Amino acid sequence: MKNYIIVLIAFILVSSCKKQEKTVNGEPVFCFSGKIKWYGSVNFDGIEWVIEDPATSKTYKILDPGPGFQVNDLAVQVCLFKTNKLFYCFCPAPMPVYEIQQISK
Repeated sequence: MKNYIIVLIAFILVSSCKKQEKTVNGEPVFCFSGKIKWYGSVNFDGIEWVIEDPATSKTYKILDPGPGFQVNDLAVQVCLFKTNKLFYCFCPAPMPVYEIQQISK
C-alpha cells in the first residue's frame, strides 16, 4: 500500500510541473531554423535584414544580425523575441521588429 501512495504522490508532483517558457521583457522567445535574407536598403524602400521561417512561411524583420551573419540566404538556427519597435514601410501595416536572442550557423 505504501508503494502505491508513493507512486501516486510522485505522479502528481511530476504531472503538475510546467516547463517555464523563456521570455524577454514579457515577450516569449521562440526558436526555429530559417534563412537570413537581405530585402534591400531602406534608402530604396527596402526593409533590410529579415529572417524567413520556411516551416511557417513567416518573415520576421530583425535588427542587425551582427558580424558574420550579414549574408543573404544564410541558413541559421535562431531564437527571437518581439520588441516594442515597429518598422514603418510601404506595407499594409507597420512591421513588428524582432531581436535575436541567440543565433548560430
